[in-house]
Amino acid sequence: MIAEYINGCGTINTNIQDSVKAVAGSYGREKFDFGDTIEDEVVGIYSLLKYLDSVKCASIYGIIMGYANGSKHYDDMLHNFNNRVSAVLINHIVDYLTGIGIQMGADETQTFNITVQQGGIAQLNIAQDNSSVTAQQNNTSDLQKLGQAIQNLQDSAIDFSEEDRSEVIDCSELIREETASEKPKKSVIKLAVDKLKSIGTKVPEVVEFGAAVAQIVAVLTELKFI
Repeated sequence: MIAEYINGCGTINTNIQDSVKAVAGSYGREKFDFGDTIEDEVVGIYSLLKYLDSVKCASIYGIIMGYANGSKHYDDMLHNFNNRVSAVLINHIVDYLTGIGIQMGADETQTFNITVQQGGIAQLNIAQDNSSVTAQQNNTSDLQKLGQAIQNLQDSAIDFSEEDRSEVIDCSELIREETASEKPKKSVIKLAVDKLKSIGTKVPEVVEFGAAVAQIVAVLTELKFI
């Protein structure tokens, strides 16, 4: 089912090695551009991971340097790469499978649309325009509001375990970075928000953190990032 979904999003790029060499050879100056739609991201990321697997990740160090976010540690680079690349593909697959569950009656209150393409591949569309938002100019007060929400979120996690606090910081900084980019991706922002919500379920007694996550969601919704 997953293979059919990926193949239904487009043709796998078998010549991606040129892009890999360009990014790896830039040593941190370049990142991959997988396109603006969910289908483009699915095919592009899958093509990349498939190629990296075939060459036993020979170019991985040069690639992940572009996702360092200021860190010089290999583990941080790899972690950020997986957050910005691998996890995006996983999130799209999860959304697709969730849609199949809805179609089978898991939630009859949610609407969906299924288009059967040539070859019998089912393409499920749960929502439109879910992949990216165009570059937009937010005023200073909007940016300050988002910055304050992120600060509140990080402050509320001060007593978390080192692992959970690190995850909160990673997700909040990912939101900050993505919303400030010229072409912010809804899929990446949604992934970060979902991770924050997941952390919140582990510490329901920390009311401040739950409120901070809700504030982040409200601000992002107001700014049309989700």
